[in-house]
Amino acid sequence: MTPKCCICGKFCRPADSSTPFGGHPTEFFCSSCVVEEKEYYTKHQFLPSNWIPAQWEYEVAKILGRIRVGPVGAAWSHWHGAEEPIREGYERKWPND
Repeated sequence: MTPKCCICGKFCRPADSSTPFGGHPTEFFCSSCVVEEKEYYTKHQFLPSNWIPAQWEYEVAKILGRIRVGPVGAAWSHWHGAEEPIREGYERKWPND
């Protein structure tokens, strides 16, 4: 089965994907929508919060100076200013760290 892009709704070969919180299914992004999402979130200087972020989210996070942090042992986390102190009991979460 060919997936649909979660932004434009077209059937596509996914260029990226993310999984939202709450047990929702994986969302797929076509290559043109990945570019648009990166531009939008870079311009507005915030990021969506997903259980499993898309690779483009990590790319925008580096541009915006954000890191992923969350409670130690918890499945959820959020984007946090890289220069801001991390609260006690929280840890940094990057893929392949």
